[in-house]
Amino acid sequence: MLLLLPKQPKQISQLVFIFGVGLIGLPIARFLQQMGFIVEQLDLCWDDYELQAHQLEGLQQRVKEVIQDSRIDQLSIIWSAGRAGFDSSEEQTDRELISFLAVLDMVEVLTESYSDMSVDFHMLSSVGGLFEGQRQIDSTSSPKPLRPYGLLKMRQEDALFARGSIEKKFVYRLTSVFGIGPLGTRHGLVSTLLRNTSDRQVTHIVGRMSSLRDFIWNADVARYIALRLRYLQSNAETIQTLASGKPSSIQEVIRIVESATGKRGYLRFVSELTNELDITVSPSLSPEGWFPTGLKTAILTLTATD
Repeated sequence: MLLLLPKQPKQISQLVFIFGVGLIGLPIARFLQQMGFIVEQLDLCWDDYELQAHQLEGLQQRVKEVIQDSRIDQLSIIWSAGRAGFDSSEEQTDRELISFLAVLDMVEVLTESYSDMSVDFHMLSSVGGLFEGQRQIDSTSSPKPLRPYGLLKMRQEDALFARGSIEKKFVYRLTSVFGIGPLGTRHGLVSTLLRNTSDRQVTHIVGRMSSLRDFIWNADVARYIALRLRYLQSNAETIQTLASGKPSSIQEVIRIVESATGKRGYLRFVSELTNELDITVSPSLSPEGWFPTGLKTAILTLTATD
């Protein structure tokens, strides 16, 4: 995890914790660095809860040290962590929930210890997990999770909003995110196709060629959240859906990737379809200030910078 401190405390009076430094957390940190923060890396174990509790106590102590030395009046928490994915078991998602609740407990302690400090919590959630199989998701749509992963996201959202001592709570429900992440990052369809097609490796397809998805670039997500964290926190509680608003089939994605790389993709279709349901979002859900890059443009950009 990362702690971001102001490079010039006289100009910025905000601390930022980022839990989960992967496909989205890392580029958020990079955008915040451009805005005047410096990065401090801290250890946090996800498997040993006793060690984790000790490390979270250390984080509280680190906040105390920084506050004593600087004029800090705002603490921002970003939860972009999570090893669980669409196919995770109930046991795996239950373990992830335990870590999330432990972080919420720590944030509440900080909130109560520093009553003059504004605290805001930004959580990344999942459109696919909550609305799997639904088309044209809009403000009237209701979450209906079909897997343990979706239930995890619902329980995390509910747990966050139940914490009354955390003044500002922001949830971002994301569609299928693609982009370049650090080693060990879980890859979705677009990123996997790009890598495998470039390397002439086989990509396993677990949906139908006609299956529809909504794809967004991790750089767009990171920029939007970083800006909101710094400048646009107006509401005490909000849920926003970050989507392109344009459904794309798996066949379309393959065609774009092949065109961008100039190479033919090698595909193997899995007989047991475990991820074939459509998930599409109405453009009406796009929040103010959210300007997603088109799928083709983003893929061409990634190919050019690879």
